[in-house]
Amino acid sequence: MFTLTKLQVIKNKSYIFDVTFTNNLIERNKPLSTVIIGENGAGKSYLLTIISEILRSLDYSTRKSDISLSYDEYHLEYYISNDKFKIEIINKQISAFKNHLRVDISQVNLPLKVLATSFMVNDKFTFSPYDSRKNEIYRYLGIRRTSNATWTTSIINRVANNLILNAENMNFIENLNDIFTFMKFDSRVSILFEPVNKTLFSRKLPYSTLKNKIDTFIEKNDYRSDSIRKYTEEDIHEIEHYINTISKRRTRIKLNNKTCLEFSIDFRNSSLDRDYLSEDYKILLKLIELKLIKSPILKFYKDDDFEFEYASSGEKHLLFTLINIAAELEENSLVLIDEPELSLHPNWQINYIDTLKKIFKKMKSCHFVMATHSHYLVSDLESDSSSLVHLKLFREDRELRREATLLDFDTYGLSAENILYNVFGVRTTRNLYFEVELRELVNLIKVKSKDYNRIIFLKSKINSYIVDQNDPINLLILEVERYLSHDS
Repeated sequence: MFTLTKLQVIKNKSYIFDVTFTNNLIERNKPLSTVIIGENGAGKSYLLTIISEILRSLDYSTRKSDISLSYDEYHLEYYISNDKFKIEIINKQISAFKNHLRVDISQVNLPLKVLATSFMVNDKFTFSPYDSRKNEIYRYLGIRRTSNATWTTSIINRVANNLILNAENMNFIENLNDIFTFMKFDSRVSILFEPVNKTLFSRKLPYSTLKNKIDTFIEKNDYRSDSIRKYTEEDIHEIEHYINTISKRRTRIKLNNKTCLEFSIDFRNSSLDRDYLSEDYKILLKLIELKLIKSPILKFYKDDDFEFEYASSGEKHLLFTLINIAAELEENSLVLIDEPELSLHPNWQINYIDTLKKIFKKMKSCHFVMATHSHYLVSDLESDSSSLVHLKLFREDRELRREATLLDFDTYGLSAENILYNVFGVRTTRNLYFEVELRELVNLIKVKSKDYNRIIFLKSKINSYIVDQNDPINLLILEVERYLSHDS
């Protein structure tokens, strides 16, 4: 059971981060979630990035690779089952401890996987190509296709690839069913392959025509050439046989006046399409590489069928993020999610964490760490399997400092207004909780109360919500200060 507990990052003897993620080390029956909140610029996203970089570097170090980290010192603590691990990296030198005893780094257990995901093009996670399956624990599951760009087709391809490769994995299919139930989709999806030339699956393709096309690609010497150059005669005959024979046995539909192949996956029932899809995929990928067919089209079903590109932005976000996690998640993993609330309706935000835990209920040994601005997301936290960390950036002695507070606050079921005021520290113009405490302070002064501790507490809290020097609350604060000084 993996639990991230503490992280310290130090530069020039000053803390960049000093964070306690949770004190909850009890046996749990669902995944653990930690939500990190804070104003823009407080470092929420950067914190997630640093966590992933440390664990990735530790993973490399077990294979004798160099440590490539930016700061002077890192102190990381986490638990796997009942074992406590503490890692110190000082000037790129690693010291490792297991249950307080110093050990070699090779004796340190790491999370089985570190999954980093976001639906932002400019996320701060280290980019790692999706199709580079190195023997490492880190997986970048964001939408970037290169280090600084993405395309809609790459998002669809990633989702389609995971659906196809995991079509026979029953745990994945169960997770998929839960995802679609939450989104109010039917429990099925269709994957369509449309030919570039409308006669591809309706007329016989001669071997010579296929061979000439392959030779042309090799001569072009573009990014596909190296892969296509590796095709053997057997590969070419296999492609020809698929187009001219096997494709005739598959489900076909008309789309854009072309004969397309359609594979349907029903999460509740097994189907021949699911088996065929797994068998055919290697050939279909070659057909895409040769530009004989287009990238797959994903079709979903709700009130009617619709393609992925016509889904709402929130639906695309959930489908992409949750399907990718479902395809990669293993026991004792760490999942880092940056701004999961993007494009989601408040109802989905409120239910997001609870749904995440229900979907991945079998992965109770995993720890999900999320950075968010959403007070709706926080309203769904259960104290027995969640923690809440507040990051604050402030100026002290002319220097910017960062403070991380593990909040002792059970937010489950609280109203949005309550959370905005008491958790996020946001005063809205008609916030009931701000008004209640404002009235209480006025009344304490009015009755000349001697409860100075309460008066000072309320004064300090309300003072932190003052917008500017013209805020009328300044007059109340001034009156309170007069009362306190006069009474003292």
